[in-house]
Amino acid sequence: MRIGYLSSFPPIENGIATYTSYLEAATATHDVETFVVAPHGAQGNNVFPTYTLGTGDFAPAVYQMLTQLTPDLVHIQHDRDQYGPSWGMEVVDLVLRLRLVEVPVVVTLHDVYESLNAAERLVLGHLLAECSGVIVHEAFQRETLARDLGPEIGAKVTVLDHGVREVKPVRDAKRKLGLNPADNVVLMCGYFRPSKGFHKAIEFFGDVVEAHPNTVLVLAGKNRTIEFDQYRRDLLDQIEAAPFANRVQILSGQFPEHTFDTMLSAADVVVLPYDEGAQSGVLAQAIAFKRPLVTSQLKAFASVTRRSGTGVSCLEDDYAGAINRLLSSNALATSFSAAADTYIRRRAGWSTIARRHLELYRSILNDDGGSGRYVHVPGVTESSNNPMPAAPSNSFGDVGLEDWLKIAKNYDPAPDFSGSSQRQMTHLSKNVVAE
Repeated sequence: MRIGYLSSFPPIENGIATYTSYLEAATATHDVETFVVAPHGAQGNNVFPTYTLGTGDFAPAVYQMLTQLTPDLVHIQHDRDQYGPSWGMEVVDLVLRLRLVEVPVVVTLHDVYESLNAAERLVLGHLLAECSGVIVHEAFQRETLARDLGPEIGAKVTVLDHGVREVKPVRDAKRKLGLNPADNVVLMCGYFRPSKGFHKAIEFFGDVVEAHPNTVLVLAGKNRTIEFDQYRRDLLDQIEAAPFANRVQILSGQFPEHTFDTMLSAADVVVLPYDEGAQSGVLAQAIAFKRPLVTSQLKAFASVTRRSGTGVSCLEDDYAGAINRLLSSNALATSFSAAADTYIRRRAGWSTIARRHLELYRSILNDDGGSGRYVHVPGVTESSNNPMPAAPSNSFGDVGLEDWLKIAKNYDPAPDFSGSSQRQMTHLSKNVVAE
């Protein structure tokens, strides 16, 4: 089975790029082939940078690349601004082209909220009608699609948890980041923008440091564009004016994977006071490192903390209280960490999520009337270590010339027209004809 993924991909920085890199890597450990068609700037084995957003030739360019790579199934990672400004309208064109050549398509929707607006209903209605399968991460998202787009769309939807990495925390992480190992660390990380709630952390952290003076608030972030630069500047002014400014540290940089992993490993609590979002890669990464979570009551966040048991989703005025309870009770923090371990092993680890994806792929290919059984045997065929066979001798050996001439009447070997061999074969042919 050959699976083609359409998605952003590292080193491009966004949540879907990271998500796809983990999904593709986990899936590729099974007996399948995988490749990724991605925007220019993506890199990696079996990654094919193909399109640039906003150029107008997205569907033709991606379709041409996909058909050259002949996938059995295409899996698209989708959100409202991943492929253009119009809720992914460009993807509808692509899926219609793939349907014409009978390539089934699965789409994962990464940003379904509790209701769809008019533009989403229009675009997603056409898109999902032509897809063979749809994946969302939360049950309420399936309910949204079934209610707003109809039961025939809802019947196509499979709920699969956002995958979580299966990793160990980085040792001595606080020291490696230049933090005091004796301090409690409350961590927020991501791009500086109002919807992430960095400013809220400054508002509630005073109550935390009052109850636990040996606590530091670490804000690890950067700007993706200059769009929210004023928000960043206002945040810095807010920190400088706070009486606990010396207990706040801002970490800046590109945060490659191991750096990001070290920051999460250093945290005693990870807080996500987001105002909007359908799911969060940071939340999944915090679970991977078994860090206790304190989140807003966004439906997707509350759903994850409830089913995983890895933290608490609280009201706006209770962030400080939730963090203080965690910092005051080793037993509570340990129970959240243990729940994260169980959740990863039993349900959300990428190895489990990859298997469930493959089950869906196979069911779709079988339902589409494919004949035979899809197979792929990984590995490389070994080259022979035997020496090349020696050149054949010009001697007739034990057979003798007379017997050889009798054999040659019924067997005409391809002659060797080089040097003396050519002269011998020519002489031999004359004798055979004469006889």
